[in-house]
Amino acid sequence: MSSKAFIEKEVLKKLKKRRSDFPPSLWKNREFALKAVKMDSDALEYVCEEFQNDKQIVREALKHGNFPGCMSGELLHDKKFALSTIKYCADWFYVYPEEIRFDYDVALEAVSHGGSAIQFISDELRNNRDIVWASVKHDGSSLFLHGLEKYLDDHDMCLLAMKTAGMYFEELKQEFRFDREITLTAVSNYHAALPYTSDELKDDKEVVLASVQGEWTHFNFAAASERLRNDKEVVLAAVTHDGYSIADASEEMKKDPEVILAAMKTSPLAFNLLPEELKNDPEVLKTFHECHPENEIVDGVAQHIIYNPNSKKKKKR
Repeated sequence: MSSKAFIEKEVLKKLKKRRSDFPPSLWKNREFALKAVKMDSDALEYVCEEFQNDKQIVREALKHGNFPGCMSGELLHDKKFALSTIKYCADWFYVYPEEIRFDYDVALEAVSHGGSAIQFISDELRNNRDIVWASVKHDGSSLFLHGLEKYLDDHDMCLLAMKTAGMYFEELKQEFRFDREITLTAVSNYHAALPYTSDELKDDKEVVLASVQGEWTHFNFAAASERLRNDKEVVLAAVTHDGYSIADASEEMKKDPEVILAAMKTSPLAFNLLPEELKNDPEVLKTFHECHPENEIVDGVAQHIIYNPNSKKKKKR
């Protein structure tokens, strides 16, 4: 590596920490500016005005997270340039002038890459279903956060939103919350929706199985019908993801050896929910200690061990 290249590399390494310490002449060096905007998301602010109007430098800057408000006014008003770069900075769409934000083609491209961009387009475009569809497809939460309430009566739009924003399932009108297709989509993509659907769908095995596959397993399993909380396939699916779900299983399932061992593997606290007569079962104890060495059983209760780095003694809680 040449001495020049080495120095340049070291300078660029320190770029983020000490931008303002570099001499103005360095920011007027095109090669340096081009490399700088690729490495530092704030570098476009420091390059000379000429480079803030340089399409290659600005394009690279936007690709690497630089704020578009630092480009020249000429480029901010350039529709063709906006169309080719807005995908890199759609969440900053508000910095563009109205003539760009209110343009159908640019707006469509922007909302396709940033759901929040729909806040900054004209009312006429917000009433265009294709624009709204593109925004919701990219980020379903835009349907609920950016004044698009009229589309909450649109079945297909709500179905689309649930693919990426099932956390808003509760905000749908009852007709849609009780719709099987929408409910199945919501629980399949964000698993905290089951409590808000109909009793009929809480007793739908496919819907319930889809709802107990993630971090909200216990929350959803508790909402499932009594019949399905006694269904071994459903119970096993639930405890395999969250052993503590055994708390809401039927009494029969709580005594099922396969269910018990599956629950023990994913949650040490499942031990505390077992019938007393099973807590001394050799297979149960073996599974507990193999899967949860950081826990121990004291007086029939599973407890997490807290290690004090300054002491060899173990504390229990």
